[in-house]
Amino acid sequence: MSVPDTTRRKNPTSEKRPQSARPEGVAGLACRRTAADILGNVVHRKATLTSELDPRTGHAVYRQLDVKDRALTRAIVSVALRRRGQIADVVARLVDRPIPEKTGRAEDILHVAIAQILFLEVADHAAVSLAVTHAGRDRKAQPYKGLINGVLRRLTREREEIVASQDETVLNTPEWMRERWEAAYGREKTREIARAHLSEAALDLTVKPGADGDSGAAAWAERYEGIVLPTGSVRLQLRGALEKLPGFSKGEWWVQDAAASLPATLLGDVSGLRVADLCAAPGGKTAQLAAAGAHVTAVDVSSARLKRLDANMKRLKLKVKTVVADLVGDPDAIERAAQEPDGISPVEPVKGKKKAGSSRVQPALWAPEEPFDAILLDAPCSATGTIRRHPDIPYLKRPRDIEALAVIQAALLDRVADWVKPGGLVVYCTCSLEPEEGAAQIDALLARSNAFERVAIAPDEVPGLEGAITDAGDLRTLPGGLPHETPQLSGIDGFFVARLRRKTV
Repeated sequence: MSVPDTTRRKNPTSEKRPQSARPEGVAGLACRRTAADILGNVVHRKATLTSELDPRTGHAVYRQLDVKDRALTRAIVSVALRRRGQIADVVARLVDRPIPEKTGRAEDILHVAIAQILFLEVADHAAVSLAVTHAGRDRKAQPYKGLINGVLRRLTREREEIVASQDETVLNTPEWMRERWEAAYGREKTREIARAHLSEAALDLTVKPGADGDSGAAAWAERYEGIVLPTGSVRLQLRGALEKLPGFSKGEWWVQDAAASLPATLLGDVSGLRVADLCAAPGGKTAQLAAAGAHVTAVDVSSARLKRLDANMKRLKLKVKTVVADLVGDPDAIERAAQEPDGISPVEPVKGKKKAGSSRVQPALWAPEEPFDAILLDAPCSATGTIRRHPDIPYLKRPRDIEALAVIQAALLDRVADWVKPGGLVVYCTCSLEPEEGAAQIDALLARSNAFERVAIAPDEVPGLEGAITDAGDLRTLPGGLPHETPQLSGIDGFFVARLRRKTV
């Protein structure tokens, strides 16, 4: 199908596209326009999906939608990102040359409609009609209204043949990621990882233990019609406003992927111990440690994220000490790695200095006054192990990001050697699939320093994930792990966890 001739724009990200005003009079159009806008912001302007979908500070029109339209918008964007490779392949097959860049939201409109036709339970006529209407109301996309109509109608006729000929695990994984994972895990494991990324992650809860130490996980699983995982987490298929669920306001549980709940448990019995949680926000692991009786100092470079951690601890009725501080001498690098804006006043006064040309106070370089009994280091990373929950990551990260993050991780590991008592444990973890951010970091640390020794993780410490223990004694979970007979209850985040002990001599 021919593309109308237009002038191409040199840089698709150089001009800021205004957020669409909410359209009136056409049922269902508001959420489609918003979905296309958010999709474009993520792919072209590198906005995070989490920030766009924030109900308080996110996309302006998204915040105005009703609950039903918000849910549909979120579903459309998520599928359009998870299946972006397949959708782009469809466009390439049905359009004789690429859609020019300076066409408003034409390409995004097309992707949103294809996502609905192929992967969501939306009537074909609704997806086609609303896409054409949307294009007609976008000044730059309007010349492509006929093209969009023709492509989508042809797709409704040829969908089965097209989808049957596609390799979804290859098309939907960026080539640079696929090549890295094949080198690390082999082709079949990489296909399993890619396949897991195509499904939205279930909701995992960590239940606050009672006075007798019993978490009551089974009771909560029964209440929510979920299951208790071998790791102890409660897994649900629920969607919607979590704050309205029973138990939330009373602080009886918190949301935490099953893999993310494991590092804190590998410190063993922490009751009465002084424990540092480094790079702590938003606080799931902090909550685990505090609930287990530890005296926790939670350190993070971001005052905004620590403010959220404080709010979480208040809801959970847990007491921790929070410190806004730089851990490596480059707070901006960690801030960029976290992909979250700062700008909120620190939780407690921090001695620091303003960066030239900035009104924001730079956190001071931190070190504890005395060593801790144990340390949990959840290092900033590429987060490629969380793509099931964050399908925008493949379009936000690049190989150079992994290289930069590896430098930060190594610096953090070097610094913690003096922060833990002799004989004390350090658990290092990342939610990344990349070897440079996991085992390679620990191997390099042990090669350059004799301060630590590895403490192998035992099978009975990670029930259900015994096969994820590496030959070196570390834990390496992959997204295809923890399979279940109900596909929607399968999977786990990709995590690397290593346990070290500071030598006594």
